[in-house]
Amino acid sequence: MAPTRDEKCTHMFSQRNATRQRFQRTNHIRTISNTIYILLMYASLIGLASADVPLRVLPRQAGEWGNWAYRNLSTWRSTIFGRTQQFIVSKNNSEYPPAWERFDLFQPFISCPPGRTLRRVGQGDGGKWLCDPSTLNAPCTIISLGSGMEFTFERGILADTPCKVLTADCTVTGSILSERHTFLPLCVGSAAAAQRSNQFTTYEALVTRAQVEAVPVLKIDVEAFEYPVFAEWHEHTAALPEQIAVEVHWGEGDTPFNEPGPEFKPQWGRGSLSVSDLSLFFFHLANLGYGIINQERNLNCDQCSEFTLLRVESVPRNGRTLRRFAP
Repeated sequence: MAPTRDEKCTHMFSQRNATRQRFQRTNHIRTISNTIYILLMYASLIGLASADVPLRVLPRQAGEWGNWAYRNLSTWRSTIFGRTQQFIVSKNNSEYPPAWERFDLFQPFISCPPGRTLRRVGQGDGGKWLCDPSTLNAPCTIISLGSGMEFTFERGILADTPCKVLTADCTVTGSILSERHTFLPLCVGSAAAAQRSNQFTTYEALVTRAQVEAVPVLKIDVEAFEYPVFAEWHEHTAALPEQIAVEVHWGEGDTPFNEPGPEFKPQWGRGSLSVSDLSLFFFHLANLGYGIINQERNLNCDQCSEFTLLRVESVPRNGRTLRRFAP
């Protein structure tokens, strides 16, 4: 028997109610899913997520200049591979241009922040170009790795700032310049070197020993041992410096160490480093948030060039994971 009109209406309303209920359940599930997603995102922001992925922020570099520096750093990182290949092609497909030409790819791409003029601290080969450190407030500790009994940099820092200065060098007897100066007969290198020789320590062990939580400036001139030092660094390494003044070498220097093994040889005993090697080195530093602010050829060494780098990007000190995007 055919259904009556009332039965048809009842069936139609039942179907509509069923459809409405399914729609409500779907929206409810979607709302729950969105809520879970938001909670997981929030958990990751406050460090509660199981996978602690180090996302980046702009530390101490706020405002228009900070955003500009961040964009330049991001652009430099994303273009270095292509620019390296183009540079090699421009040198007749040679990865080993002579003398200072090997450093020509690595030009400054950021500047000092407003109010902190780039200036030289210390005289002669021992002097370094820095964003003006005279604005630093105590307590602060500046670290100098490698001295060769040349302390013009340390004297300049002691004269211009209220900071303490820690010098480390295991190849010389050392000297104490003032009550704010400490000399340690240690060389900073890889963990492998530190395990085999009490002459060596790592960067993290050094800052822990010195009870240093923040390093405004690291000066490093260690005759091609800069590579194993920086190779140990990662995004959560303690007390990564705000500024780095480093003499970079592409040629292997003489080693004062008698122990066998690559960890006791400059640049692991590899000899001459190529343009690609140098690109990897500077990309590693850029990945840690450092941009080049100055390059100066060392006229006493055609395999050496002085670089100053400033950190404009890092993870928060408390280890939490968050990100700030530049507009």
